[in-house]
Amino acid sequence: MTDLSSRLGLPAEFNEWQGTIKYPDSISFEPWRKTLMNGVLWRSLEIAQSYKGEDILSFLLKYGEPNATFYSGQRGICENSGMQQLLKEHNLRLDTTILPPGLIGREFLRTMGHGHIGFPEIYQVISGNCAFLTFQVEKENGCAKKIARPRVVFAKQSDAVILSAQEFHISVNIGNTHLLLANIVSLKTPPLTDFSLINEYHGGPYYLVRGSVGEIVFERNPSYGKYEVPELERTSPSPQVNKQLQLKKEEPIFKLIPGRIGLLDFLNAA
Repeated sequence: MTDLSSRLGLPAEFNEWQGTIKYPDSISFEPWRKTLMNGVLWRSLEIAQSYKGEDILSFLLKYGEPNATFYSGQRGICENSGMQQLLKEHNLRLDTTILPPGLIGREFLRTMGHGHIGFPEIYQVISGNCAFLTFQVEKENGCAKKIARPRVVFAKQSDAVILSAQEFHISVNIGNTHLLLANIVSLKTPPLTDFSLINEYHGGPYYLVRGSVGEIVFERNPSYGKYEVPELERTSPSPQVNKQLQLKKEEPIFKLIPGRIGLLDFLNAA
């Protein structure tokens, strides 16, 4: 077991063998997990392009156990009733995501990806190496018209990233160990996040796949062929995030609560 307390900002341990975070009984949360068969997760992956209508279970068995946990996490983490009340007053929710290392087909393991309608979100890498793949969609009469500003943000342990209200985002584990993420999101965010474009076009406008010698290769997603997709911007987390949140070096974002919770009010600004 690995002690995560100093990195997460709450008492917790990580079980590398089980890929789970264990908290004291005093901490409440709602666990969740994703499998390849769960919803339409597999349709957002590169492998969906090779699906020809055969039996879906047989198709997915080529890539792993369809009902095994693909990735997981906890939603609405809270240490005590006082913290719960404070988070409620500020319309905020604390979550974590646990993404194992590996590949599905050629693609690095990643989250399904989604967009929040009208609200930003903040993520922090607790452990591992992450590539946040983001992009924006310009619409006309409610329909997607143009793909804008595709970018990949390479983040390591303790790096914090603010994702804007306009961005779809996908978290990719580009390391050899579990990727653990903490995030804070507004309770005003609609319960149904936007998966539509990612489902329809089998992921984002770019895939992160493993090259012939193990390197990360960025490949355009051919499903976006009817759109003009700009070149992928490669970047690092902005140091302005730590300044904006008054975070010390390697300080967990969960430590903003309670004393600096007011600094997170921007997450409620639609």
